[in-house]
Amino acid sequence: MNYILDIYDYDLFTVETGVDNLPACKLYKTLGFNETKQWDTDFGIKKIGFEKMK
Repeated sequence: MNYILDIYDYDLFTVETGVDNLPACKLYKTLGFNETKQWDTDFGIKKIGFEKMK
């Protein structure tokens, strides 16, 4: 993940996962991503979005 964040010259990175995917949520927070939103999908899965500014 750090490799991707380092090689791409973007000002903003966005990711999303399921709210219940605790390992992914922890990873994104550890890498400096901040939660931006939560929403329900049409399939009954609650999602969470994160953003990181470079």
